[in-house]
Amino acid sequence: MKKLFEEHGFNVMNANVISDPIKKPSGVPAYGYVTFAEDSELERCLKVMNNIKVQSQSIILNRQGDNSRNPLANIIIQGIPKNISQSEVHQAFKKYGDIKSCKLQTYHDNTSKGFAFVQYDRPEQAQAAISELNERQAFGATLKIEIFKKQNERIDPSVAQPQKPFTNLYVHGLLETTTVEQVKAIFAPIGEVESCSLKANGKGIAFVCYKKPEDALRAVEELNLKQVQQPGKAIFVSKLISRHENSENHHAGISQIGNSMKHNFQNNVFVNFLDPATTEEALIAKFSQTGEIVNVRLIRKPNRNFISATVLYKDFDGAQKAIQRFHDSRELCGNRPLLVDVWMPQEEMKHEQQQKTHQEFERLLNSLMKMQIN
Repeated sequence: MKKLFEEHGFNVMNANVISDPIKKPSGVPAYGYVTFAEDSELERCLKVMNNIKVQSQSIILNRQGDNSRNPLANIIIQGIPKNISQSEVHQAFKKYGDIKSCKLQTYHDNTSKGFAFVQYDRPEQAQAAISELNERQAFGATLKIEIFKKQNERIDPSVAQPQKPFTNLYVHGLLETTTVEQVKAIFAPIGEVESCSLKANGKGIAFVCYKKPEDALRAVEELNLKQVQQPGKAIFVSKLISRHENSENHHAGISQIGNSMKHNFQNNVFVNFLDPATTEEALIAKFSQTGEIVNVRLIRKPNRNFISATVLYKDFDGAQKAIQRFHDSRELCGNRPLLVDVWMPQEEMKHEQQQKTHQEFERLLNSLMKMQIN
């Protein structure tokens, strides 16, 4: 890594690759540190080398220990065409101010997810980018740009929209040994519970019915994503959605249940290739280094020499840092480096794959038409 920076004319005193030398197929290690001879060299490197491509991967440079990031200067850009690279996003948005970081979200195969985060130095720079490009054409598409908000600052669409009062709740994430009496003990302090039952073989799923709608709403607000049974094990409390409601309210190809899951798990990361001996306690101890954890779940399948897991963070910042910190690392891994990425519900993954297949078919069709014209 030292050679890379020296070849670009920088006076480097030291360079360390923190991840194991076993690398991704692309050959790019997870992360490292570079020490420059002078601070001016560092500043010049941040401007010149940020987002350049190294073996097909865009690198991201940040000053170590720089935690002075203003959340009001952090924007999310949606609707980016899949053929646009991270460096092109950086190039297009740097005219509005000093960019501290730029990250284009990608799938495991490094193809774009169509959205990116740009952290400016000051809020007025972020507002300038929004004023200039939000709902306007760039990269040949109409972009949607707004200040990124953490989960606890967002408005849940299901709550924001007028809805009928409800009394029935769906609860999951309970310990599998939980009894009906224990469920009642959790929900009774909120208000009078008319009925409570556990789903047969439901693995920690319960149904709770309150006498008053206001108590049901309060239970969702006070108990959802709370660790009421043990650390690292949050429960998930939401309005019970009937089959009729679920089939009637689809948004962008995703059912109402799917949208509810997406809201609850938007700060969830998927971890693959963990050592089979990994415990939940060890997973929490390691991944809590990047943020407060709400819930963890180990996934074991037969005939596999590794296990998977999901780690749900309290806010998106913790999830994003976990992906940057642990993806492709050798910590807690088995025979292969860890794969750490944004978790998606199966329904959304299926919808994304259908969109991707459709886009590939359109590209193939356009290529054939061009060949015929020529």
